[in-house]
Amino acid sequence: MQGLSRITKQTVITKFQARIRGRQLRNKQLRQAVLNRDIPLMNWLITNGVNVNAQNRDGYTPLHIAVRAGNIDIVDKLLAKGANVNVTDNMGRTALHLAEKTDYLGMLKYFASLPTDGKYEFISEVVLDHSKPELLSDDMSVWHRQVNGLINFMGY
Repeated sequence: MQGLSRITKQTVITKFQARIRGRQLRNKQLRQAVLNRDIPLMNWLITNGVNVNAQNRDGYTPLHIAVRAGNIDIVDKLLAKGANVNVTDNMGRTALHLAEKTDYLGMLKYFASLPTDGKYEFISEVVLDHSKPELLSDDMSVWHRQVNGLINFMGY
């Protein structure tokens, strides 16, 4: 910014700061839309450039939030929009870790049923015998062992 007047430099800085604040606000709006299960707003925000993997101060992405809320519909839509299942929060937990912690069998079965296209293969190969969600046990002790095996396989 050499050669610019002090006022011009300040204007550039102010515009940059406003852009950052605007981005932070839109990221917050996306997380709020996920919590409120507001799919039209969520889709609009993502279509208009909000980062689907933006993290809050705890490191939660919209995917983490949807998993904690137990909303498979939102999780499915976030993954379709490019949400990354491998992003970790400040405690090193992925969305899959949170699915295991919430004891929500439906969510884990959803993750296990994802297509084995390379992107999600690590989930279905470990927990399932090649994409058969019915192999996940409804017995919670067996289910926890399966999930812990999956998490250990993933290297967490």
